Amino acid sequence: MFPAVSSDGALAEALERYWGYTSFRPLQREAMDAILSARDSIVVLPTGGGKSLCFQAPAVVRQGLAVVVSPLISLMKDQVDTLLGNGVPAALYNSSLSPENKASVVCGLREGRFRLLYVSPERLVGEGGDGFLKLLSQCGVSFVAVDEAHCISQWGTTSVLSTVSSGVCGTCGPESAFTPTRRPRRRASGGTSRYSLA
Repeated sequence: MFPAVSSDGALAEALERYWGYTSFRPLQREAMDAILSARDSIVVLPTGGGKSLCFQAPAVVRQGLAVVVSPLISLMKDQVDTLLGNGVPAALYNSSLSPENKASVVCGLREGRFRLLYVSPERLVGEGGDGFLKLLSQCGVSFVAVDEAHCISQWGTTSVLSTVSSGVCGTCGPESAFTPTRRPRRRASGGTSRYSLA
C-alpha cells in the first residue's frame, strides 16, 4: 500500500502542467483529496463536470499505478490519447488491442512505465481475469477508479471493486467510483446505494 500524500501545491502544479488549468471546478479538489488521503469515495458530478480529472490528476501526483475501470472502449481510448498528448504516461488494455499491442502494454506494466492503466470490467471479472489481476498485483497499484460506474450494473459495481481490491490492492484501497448526475435510474442500479464508501 502506498501512503497518503499531501496534496498541497502538488495538484495545482500538475493541473497546470499537464492540463493547462489554473483552478478546480466545484468538488474536483475534494474528490482528488479523497484519493490522495487514501479514502474510498463515490463521486457524482454533472456530465461535463470534470470527473475524469478527479482521478487523472491524483494518478500523476500519487506514487504507483492507477487502475481505471471503464466500460466504454471509445471513451477509454479518447482519454488515453488525450493523456499521452499531455505528456502523461498511460495505456489501455481491452479486446480492441491486437496481440502485439497487448504484449507491449504488459511489457510496459512490468517495467513500470505507466501512471494510469485503463481496463474493461470484462478483463478483470471475466475469463482470464485471475491472471490479469495477478499481473496487476505485481505492478504497484496505488488506487482503483471505476469510471462511468452507472454503466456497469450488469457486472455490479460492488463486484468489480471488490474483485480488484482483493486481487490487486488487498484491503488497502483506496477505491473510487465516478458517475454522472444524468439518467438517475441507471445511476441507482449502478450500486451506489448498495456499496457504501466513506
